[in-house]
Amino acid sequence: MDVLELAYKEHIPVTARGSGTGLCGGCVPIYGGIVLSLENMNRVLDVDADNLIAVVEPGVTLMQFAPEAQKEGLFFSPRPGDESASFGGIVATNAGGSRALGYGTTRDCTLALEVALPPPYGGIVHLGGRTVKNSSGYSLLHLMVGSEGTLGIVTK
Repeated sequence: MDVLELAYKEHIPVTARGSGTGLCGGCVPIYGGIVLSLENMNRVLDVDADNLIAVVEPGVTLMQFAPEAQKEGLFFSPRPGDESASFGGIVATNAGGSRALGYGTTRDCTLALEVALPPPYGGIVHLGGRTVKNSSGYSLLHLMVGSEGTLGIVTK
């Protein structure tokens, strides 16, 4: 959060960067500024087979996550083309890949997010929950998935 606050005060643009596997340059800072790398936030925090839920940090790659999920008999259904794609980038782009027709895109299998919002709104927000349907009305969770990091930075 300190980086986002400093960048806001100094009017410096911030570009979040996952593993950089995207082919359209989403992690290239077109106006200069700070590139905020999330690759060291790379822990698989929980894999809950009973509830079909996993909690990961944004720097976790598909290659890193697959064995952890397989231990519990699970898999991540969206399949972007590169195994070194990170979950932060996958969420930011709403990746779908070759299995999207059968299983849907990332938005369809994301139950919750922890997001760092930029100042002046600032702070960490928790969107969604551990159930498929947990509120009525608009879904800020679904708005965040696919927003390319323009609305906030995914931290879990």
